[in-house]
Amino acid sequence: MTSTSNVLDGGEAVLRAFRALKMDYVMASPGSEWGPVWEAFTRQQLANAPGPTYLSCAHELTAVDMAMGYTAYTGRMQGVMLHAGVGLLQGAMGIEATKRMVLPMLIVSGEALTFGEEEGFNPGPQWQAGLSVAAGMDRLMEPITKWSQQCSSTATMYQQLVTAGEMAMRAPRGPVYMNVPIKTMRSPWTPPDFDRDVPAAPKVVPAAADIEAVAKLLVQSERPAILTEEAGREPETYAALLELAELLAIPVAEGGVSQYNNFPKQHPLHQGHGRPQFLFDADVALTIRCRAPWYPPTNRPTKATLISIDESVFRPHIAFSANVADRFLEGDVASTLRLLIEAVKAAGFDKDKVKARHQKWAEAHMELVAAHEKAAAEALKPGGISPIAAMAALAKVAPEDTIVIEEVVTHRAAVFNHAPWTKPQSYLRGQGGLGQSLGF
Repeated sequence: MTSTSNVLDGGEAVLRAFRALKMDYVMASPGSEWGPVWEAFTRQQLANAPGPTYLSCAHELTAVDMAMGYTAYTGRMQGVMLHAGVGLLQGAMGIEATKRMVLPMLIVSGEALTFGEEEGFNPGPQWQAGLSVAAGMDRLMEPITKWSQQCSSTATMYQQLVTAGEMAMRAPRGPVYMNVPIKTMRSPWTPPDFDRDVPAAPKVVPAAADIEAVAKLLVQSERPAILTEEAGREPETYAALLELAELLAIPVAEGGVSQYNNFPKQHPLHQGHGRPQFLFDADVALTIRCRAPWYPPTNRPTKATLISIDESVFRPHIAFSANVADRFLEGDVASTLRLLIEAVKAAGFDKDKVKARHQKWAEAHMELVAAHEKAAAEALKPGGISPIAAMAALAKVAPEDTIVIEEVVTHRAAVFNHAPWTKPQSYLRGQGGLGQSLGF
């Protein structure tokens, strides 16, 4: 199957699509079908041309997890090349987790269509005997991706891949899959006459009237509260949340299924994680990028006007996506919070009331810190190693720039309360099945 032709083929189309989408890396755990793409990478290297770096991984799930972790930290979508149906099945847990985390990803895998019956093209007997999936690989990926298709020909391959990547980066963001047949990859390809600069996905924001209405509710509120699970995805959203909370002295809790650190743990307005009682006493409660803020969903704060702020307030990948908010601010979260801050300032607020509220929650924060310190002191006494003791010991010796990646289940509270993190993006958690944190 080695080609000696200098004519560009579908492998070049695949790489140029990755390049057009401004990918830094292509994480791969590939099989023999990817020869044309390897040759394209070689041409890129020999020409010293800009483009993504190819990373070969020993396992499909590792490749997916590495791409997922890189995107979670940088915000930039990466590509993943996997081997046939069996490779997709190995990577499926990570692909589904990428959808849960609302992260963009472009996954490609190969397939044989002719099984040796076409004269002059022999992909090998393994494709009929064991590699192909009877249901079809794009159908296999449909339930766990945002979009799933097969490349129809080299005439459409480049644009299909670019369009798929652009679709992955639109709200709700998520993984997309393209099935790239071997014969199509090995067919001649003519690049387009122009090089389009693929633009970044636009940042959509709520209507000004909706922003002003929520600002008015916050200014008039006596007991506002914030619960967030994923505000820490980007440093700019983290900073905007901090500014809004400080502006009106709003206490902040981080949800029990948080995937990022969302608010400074040492800040006087930080009130721990989970669903503390103050959320249920609130008269206005903001849920910021929360997939499942209340459990069960009917166990919501009954005294509060609930306001959901998210790019996608209903998550299609959740079996029971029951967002029971009273109002929605749907759009780019960082931009929405900035607009809300300006609207609050324009509306004006009682600074004495804010000062008194800040004092109240600063005292509550100190009580919370004292309780954590007491638990850590007890855990560090001789007599065994507990999760709290392990985290407290780590906190004493970890450098300031430590990044915590975790996937524990039973002892998440110990990690949240005692593990060291002080800066944005210093805590990350992959979603989905266990065993993914190493690649992540």
